[in-house]
Amino acid sequence: MLRVVKVVFIWTLIIYLFVGLNDFLPQAQAGESRGPEIEGQGALLLERNSGKILYAKNEKEKLYPASTTKILTALVVLENCQLDEVITVGEEINFLSHDGSSAGLAIGDQLKVLDLLNGLMLPSGNDAANVLAVYVARKVGQDREMEIETALKFFAGLMNKRAAKAGASNSLFTNPHGLHDENHYTTPLDLGKIALEAMENPTFRQLVQTEEYELESLNVINEPSQENPRIWENTNKLLDRDSTYYMDEVTGIKTGFTTPAGYCLVSSASAKGLELIGVVLKTSSTGRWTDSRKLLNYGLEEFKYVPLLKAGEEVTKVAIANPSRKDTGELSVLATHDFTDLIHYSQIPEVEKHIIWNEELLAENIGNILRAPIKKGQELGKVYLTLGGVVLTESTIVAGRDVKSASLFENFFSGYFPLQWLFGSMLCIMLIGIVKSRKKVRKRTIWF
Repeated sequence: MLRVVKVVFIWTLIIYLFVGLNDFLPQAQAGESRGPEIEGQGALLLERNSGKILYAKNEKEKLYPASTTKILTALVVLENCQLDEVITVGEEINFLSHDGSSAGLAIGDQLKVLDLLNGLMLPSGNDAANVLAVYVARKVGQDREMEIETALKFFAGLMNKRAAKAGASNSLFTNPHGLHDENHYTTPLDLGKIALEAMENPTFRQLVQTEEYELESLNVINEPSQENPRIWENTNKLLDRDSTYYMDEVTGIKTGFTTPAGYCLVSSASAKGLELIGVVLKTSSTGRWTDSRKLLNYGLEEFKYVPLLKAGEEVTKVAIANPSRKDTGELSVLATHDFTDLIHYSQIPEVEKHIIWNEELLAENIGNILRAPIKKGQELGKVYLTLGGVVLTESTIVAGRDVKSASLFENFFSGYFPLQWLFGSMLCIMLIGIVKSRKKVRKRTIWF
C-alpha cells in the first residue's frame, strides 16, 4: 500500500511540474494583433480624434519626406494668409530644378492664395510652393523687398517652428517643396503629427480630398480657355475613382517622390466613426498605394470606439454588512463619468476593472464588504480600467441607493453579530445564579 501511495505521489508531482512549465514557455497573447505587413521602410497609422497610434514601423527613424513636405507648407500658408489674397508669380519659380513636379506657373501670373494652394497640393507644384513661401515670408517678415533666397530660408524657419508646435521634435525642413536636401528630413511619427494638425483646418481638409481643380480666376499668362483649360488633377490614386487603388473612405492627403526618399504617401480615411491618418515613407511605386490601403483597412476593420464607462450605470455590486432586516444586503455601485476608448476588437475582453474601496466604509475582518449605513450618491472609492497593465481611466464610484443599518433589536435576533451570544451568555449566567440562589435558600429552610 505504501508503494502505491509513493508512485501516485511521484506521478502527481511530475505532472504538476510539467504543467507548471507552461507558465515559463512563450505564449501567444490573447487578442494580440501584429498588424499588416508593410513594404515601406517607415510607417504609421493613427486616429485623429483620439490621437492614438494604431500601427507603427520604424516610426522614429529619420527619413526624407519628399513632397509630403507640402502638408506643412500648406498649413503655414493657411495660418498666415486669407484665401482671396492675390499673389503675383515672380522669379522664385526659377529657383528650382526642372525635373520636379510643376503647376505650370509663369512669371507675371496673378493668382489667389486658394488657387496656388490647389496648385501646391493636387499636381504637387514645386513652383507653387516657392511662390507661396516667398509671399508668406515677405508678409510675416514685413519686408516686401526681401530677397528670394532670404525669403525661402525665412519660410523654412516658419515651417520648423510650426512643426515643433505640432510636436515634431525629430524633423528639420529646409525648403517648402521637399526636393532633396540631406538636411531636410522627418520621421513617420513627426509627419503623422503634422498631418494631424493640418487636418484640423477645414480648408486643408477640403483641399486634400479634391480630385481636380479648374483655374477660373484672375490674370494668368497661360490664359485658360475652353480649348485649353488649366485643370489640376490630384496625384493621389486612392482618390481616383478610375484607379484600382481607389478607396471610397479616403479623404486625402499627399503624395511624394524623390530618388533618395523613394515613394511616399500620407493618406487619410473617414468611416465608422474613425478618422485615420496613415504615413508610408520610402517604399516602391506600387507600395505606397498598397501599403496605405493595408494601413487604412486595418484601422477601419479592426478598431472601434467602445463605451467602457457611463455615468450613472452600474460598475459592480457589493455586499453590505449589517443592513436592516428588509434590505437585500447588496448594493449597486455606479460610475460618475463617461469613458469611451478606441480599442482593437480582440482587446475588448481584456479590459479589466480594479476597485479600491474607501477603507473607512469597509466592515472589519470581512473583506471587501461595506458597512451600513450608506447614503445614495455617497463616494465609495474609485474604479480603474486597465488594458495590459496600463491605466486607461479612473472614475469615482458612488452608492446607487440608501442602505440603512440594522437596529439593535434586529442585530440581537439576526444572527449576524456575536452580540446575541453576549446577551445570551449573560442571560444564562443570570439564570444559573438565580437557580443556585434558590437552592441555597431551600437548604437553609430545611436546616432551620
